[in-house]
Amino acid sequence: MDGRCWLWPSAGSNGTEVKAAHEAPVSKVVSLIPPESAAAAPAGKVNIRSHRTQARATASPGSRVLAASCSYDKSVKMWDFTGNRPQQLAVMTGHAGPVLEMAVQPVGAKVLTGDRKGNLMSWDLETCSNSWGAVAAHQGHITALAWMHPQQQQLHEALAAPGDSSGSNGSMAVSGGQDGCVRLWDTRASGCAAQQRLHANQQGKGAVGNICIGGHYGKAVGELSTFGPPSVMHMPVKCL
Repeated sequence: MDGRCWLWPSAGSNGTEVKAAHEAPVSKVVSLIPPESAAAAPAGKVNIRSHRTQARATASPGSRVLAASCSYDKSVKMWDFTGNRPQQLAVMTGHAGPVLEMAVQPVGAKVLTGDRKGNLMSWDLETCSNSWGAVAAHQGHITALAWMHPQQQQLHEALAAPGDSSGSNGSMAVSGGQDGCVRLWDTRASGCAAQQRLHANQQGKGAVGNICIGGHYGKAVGELSTFGPPSVMHMPVKCL
């Protein structure tokens, strides 16, 4: 509970520490570029826009390790953990409460965060600015987040409007909260696109513990799985 971040290698025991990475406990750390698609960046100051573009283009394994962290200090930070001296690349602020959950867009352009007051914020990782948000998206804490892959979004849009799958760029995300609701959001627009109250009792209490969309736990690409009391729920994407 000291606000530190550590990077641990898959083999060996020597980790890389970032002291006082945040001013309060760190709630989550996520990888921004998978190891198989990381690429070398020029020496010196890291330019996030050019580095991410180069990383996607060259797909050279294992030279850069980029990550994002969120914290009870209400901030979201980007890090370069390459080498023995981690660098802080950006600080993104705007949440009204401690940031509890975070999910990286499959195409790698954005990260979605949720806080203890039930607010959602989407961040553009190339400009490090807030690109979308929903105030009071849930009653209580945000407890789970997931992005739809562009192919999954295309399936959802095809079911909702056959023949029209334009703009399927991975802009849709799913959130779960302490209110037991699962909600679908299109970050190109305002408002909730769809919702289901799946994990709440008759008193309206419960929580969504985790969300998986397609390809997980032996389920089909077009299926969404949510976890929380009273049980695991599986349903087709079209049901949202």
